[in-house]
Amino acid sequence: FSGSLFSQENDKIVSAFIEDENTISVKFAGEVDEDHHLKIELYNDSDRITKVPFRVSTTEYSIKTNIKLDFTKKYIVKVGDSGKQAQPHWKAFDKLYTYEGELGSFYNWNKTDFKLWAPLASKVVLNLYEKGLDEEPYETIELGRKDKGVWHTSVPGNLKGKYYTYSITNYGLTKEVMDPYAKSMAETVRETFFTPRGAIVDQSSTGPSLDYAQIEGYEKREDAIIWEAHVWDITVDPDIQTKAPYGTYDAFSERLDYIKDLGITHIQLLPVL
Repeated sequence: FSGSLFSQENDKIVSAFIEDENTISVKFAGEVDEDHHLKIELYNDSDRITKVPFRVSTTEYSIKTNIKLDFTKKYIVKVGDSGKQAQPHWKAFDKLYTYEGELGSFYNWNKTDFKLWAPLASKVVLNLYEKGLDEEPYETIELGRKDKGVWHTSVPGNLKGKYYTYSITNYGLTKEVMDPYAKSMAETVRETFFTPRGAIVDQSSTGPSLDYAQIEGYEKREDAIIWEAHVWDITVDPDIQTKAPYGTYDAFSERLDYIKDLGITHIQLLPVL
């Protein structure tokens, strides 16, 4: 009886990651037997997916699928009553979706382009509002998915002074959100909660030309290379060896020489406790 309980405890899935477009790694709570692959099941919603699991270690299995995995869909790995949604591994995610182009709204007198980076979304809809506090959009337009998880649409006409949000569908759940790259936004004074609206502006007419602060030793903006970083994120990678425990200021300080060698001149830490 106790052996059965021990086996059930080991069967618990503690993590499942999509490693590439045909591979999912699975880690169990404890050691599992060599025939454990017979118990592993993989589902997309209610559809069972054909797969070939093989043992990596006493606690880990790797699953090869007969289909190309779609990062916008939900995949569940199950063993008995234990199940876990497979999340995209950050290395695979970065390889597929790293994007360094422009995002946001781009106004012209005869059209406005909208670009949003939402790689895990299965659908993105642009909501256009006449005024910033309007309850309902006067028009909705579905964006098209492009490379690197970027969504885009071009809306003809002069949209100066109009407002917008996006309705984004991730894993079957749709939420209205403000564009994180909006160049301006509407006032948010309302008695009930609502999604703030991004404002469509003509940047060429928003005010006088602005200059940078005058700091000794910095003649142009490229002279300051600024990183925004979290102590936890910059020390938690198991491939990085530090003497101090990860997630601590001491561990972070051990990485400063490396960061400086990259050419970084300033670091902004947030959040900090």
